[in-house]
Order: sequence, then structure tokens, then C-alpha cells
Amino acid sequence: MLLLGFLFSPICALLFLLLYLRTSKIKLVHIAFVVFLISFIGIYWYPWGDNQTHFVIYYSDIVNKYYSFLLSSSYWLYDYVIYIIARFFGQYIWGYFFWLFVPFLLLSLVVWKKVNEQDIPHKEKWLLLLLLLMFLGIREYLDLNRNTNAGILLALATLYWNKNKILCVCCLLIALLLHDSIRYLIVFLPLGFILAKQSCKKTDIIILTTMIISGILINIIAPLVVSGRNSMYLEIGGGEGVGSGFMKIMGYVNIAIAVIQYLIIRKNKDLIPKPLYIVYISLVMLSAALASMWVGRERYLLMANILATIIIDLSSG
Repeated sequence: MLLLGFLFSPICALLFLLLYLRTSKIKLVHIAFVVFLISFIGIYWYPWGDNQTHFVIYYSDIVNKYYSFLLSSSYWLYDYVIYIIARFFGQYIWGYFFWLFVPFLLLSLVVWKKVNEQDIPHKEKWLLLLLLLMFLGIREYLDLNRNTNAGILLALATLYWNKNKILCVCCLLIALLLHDSIRYLIVFLPLGFILAKQSCKKTDIIILTTMIISGILINIIAPLVVSGRNSMYLEIGGGEGVGSGFMKIMGYVNIAIAVIQYLIIRKNKDLIPKPLYIVYISLVMLSAALASMWVGRERYLLMANILATIIIDLSSG
């Protein structure tokens, strides 16, 4: 039945496979095929945002000069992998497919293996599969791919913390090379240790206080002391990300999802492995601190949503 999926377009094949898995035992090969289809759909997606910025170099006449200074870029690994694959296959798009497919596949297999070890009815496992596949919005997965992969690898590093220190370090190093947001998160992890010891009520107060204070600093005080030239880097006065009504709506949807996830995790805090909770609550705090800055909040909220979905999946048993 799995082979029948190749007879359809990627979107129809994905729907066919998900309906098929409702009544069949879900195996790791099914997970791999679903991730493959989602990634394959991604290569048809018109590049926007971060990816458009990276792809332009493959059509420019300065590509060789660009790569001669590759190591000076803070995200050189992302581009270099695409460059190597593009030279081998003759198309940069397959390098992009690598970043769509490989990290997401690794995370999905690790999470699903852990879910399968739990005594969960098949119907619930199918719903968990859908939850795992839906935690990345279409823009986050396809347009904010570098940031998304950094979040995925951070989640993998957290999952490997108690099981395999070598894999944990490897995933963390790659995440650090992919996006600056991971480097800033490392600085705030000690705060996560402190918050993990606090009561839920006290944590709520700290998060709300952080949002209020940061909002005042960013929107009222910062414009008085930051020059107009530098204000663009700090998003003084807020910022709305991509100027599209649909993207704004999706941004608010992600906030709503994050709030629901936080309430679920808050209720089951004591059942969650400590490393997962520490990293998660650190991401929540950074999202709260950047609540009035669209781009910063968007990046950290994405990673918080990824980790929250994994926590909820693994806590279902």
C-alpha cells in the first residue's frame, strides 16, 4: 500500500498515507515517507524570507567570491551544504531538500520511537503523528528553514542529553552554526535552571512581568535613546515581520498555540524530564522578553512550539 503513494501528487500522496495509517500499524518507514513527502512539497514552495536571501547567491556571478569568504559568515554551514549538493546534482534545490528532510526526519524518528515504547492505543498514536507533523507551520518550515533546523537540532540535543552525550554535543554544535538565536539562548539557560525550581504561579508572574517591562523598554524608552539608524536592528516600536495579512494571522495563531501548549506543560511540569523543561522554559522567557518585537518573538516562539510539541507527545503515556 505504501508504494501506491508514488502514483499521486505529493499532496494527495500525503493525504492518502495519513488516511491509510489510521487503520494500519505505524512503522518508522511510514514516518520517513511522510517526512519525505512534506519535504518534497517544500521544494515547490516559492522561496520567501530567509531562503530567498540564501538562494540568490546560486544565481549570481559572485558565487565563487562568496564562498571564498564562506567562513566569515555566521551561517556558513547551511550555505556550504547547499553549495556542495548543488555542485554534485547541478541544482541548488536538492541542497534545500537536504535541510528540509534530514533534520526533520531524525527528530521524527527519535520522537516516534519513544512514543512507540509507550503503551498507547493505536488511535492515539495516529493523533500524535499528526501533532508531530503539524507543529511546524508552512512558513516556519519552508521559509524560516535555517532557524527551524536550529530549533529541531536543539530539541534533538535535549533528547540525547541523558542517552548519548556525543550525539547531544554534535546536534548542539550544528544548531549553533545554523542560527544566532541558539547562541543567545545558551546565555539565558542559567535562567531556565532558576525558573525550573520555581512554582508554576511564580513562573507565571515572572513571565508576565518580563513581557510588561520589555514592552515598556522597547516601545517607550528605547526610541528616546537609540538613533534612527540603529532602530531598524532593534525593531523599535514593534515590527510585523512579513507584510502579509495571512502571515500576520499565522503569527497570532502561533502565539495562541504557544499559550495552550504552555498551559498543558505547566499542569504536568513534574512529569517532564528536567533538561526538556529547562530548555523549554528558557525559550518561553526569551519569547516573553521579545514579545513586542515580531522577528525575535517569532524565532524563539517557533523553537518553543517545537519543543513543547515533543514534550506533549512524550508525556502522552
